[in-house]
Amino acid sequence: MNNRHESMGRDALEHLVEKWKPVLGLSEWAIRVELVDFSREWQSGDVKVDEVEKSALVLMSRRPFRDEEQVLLHELVHVVLWPLDRAAMDLVETAPQNSRERELGEAMIFRALEPVTEQLTAALLRASGVGVRPAWAALEEEAKPRLAHLPGTAEWGLDQAEVLEVREELVVSSRQGVGIEQVWERIERSAGEPFRQLRGGKFTYEVRGNALLPDRTNRQLARSQFERALELVPLENTAAVQHLQGPSYIYAILMDPRVRKDDW
Repeated sequence: MNNRHESMGRDALEHLVEKWKPVLGLSEWAIRVELVDFSREWQSGDVKVDEVEKSALVLMSRRPFRDEEQVLLHELVHVVLWPLDRAAMDLVETAPQNSRERELGEAMIFRALEPVTEQLTAALLRASGVGVRPAWAALEEEAKPRLAHLPGTAEWGLDQAEVLEVREELVVSSRQGVGIEQVWERIERSAGEPFRQLRGGKFTYEVRGNALLPDRTNRQLARSQFERALELVPLENTAAVQHLQGPSYIYAILMDPRVRKDDW
């Protein structure tokens, strides 16, 4: 994508966080920023929230293609809306995993939440005197060259809701990669073999169903933690996965050649 550019940097982004925290009622929150390389080409940002500790980690792209303040503010608005997001997901997660009902519920939440979050972001920026380019326009510009290679998509006229709805289904389908099923099989095959943490600690693990048990801790690491970490590979260190359980183990396993192969 030729409209990507270098990030303004973590210090500048964290300065913007401090600018917006009092506006959003987040003055008591501890909010950090990390720059990462997202595996999804269209992804500009993400946020991990701990409501109990009132802390959040905002993940921003090292090579953004959208306005960084707009992306950052979008993620901060997600922090404000997190109780609603969590309540909706709690209801959806009562449906069986991988069921059609759960898939539909997650899609409905995404389609409802993202446009509202972006609308609030745009309103805040305009109120502060900043011009705003609609997020869906940037996404459409980013997606169309690759969607054009898929049969029947070249003449699509995508409106805001459609871009937000199909970007995962179509944009992500056009990139090569592996999912948690294949990665989990690799993890299972390597059970009992030695792995080494970033600081040199050596460990082995066993797999019990959808949980991984390292021999150096009593903590069980859920398969879902590795699935979430896959969104962030390749990992330079453990910083981008500190919001997950057992970040040093996740890093050691996902960045090991037996698991990563040549996929990231």
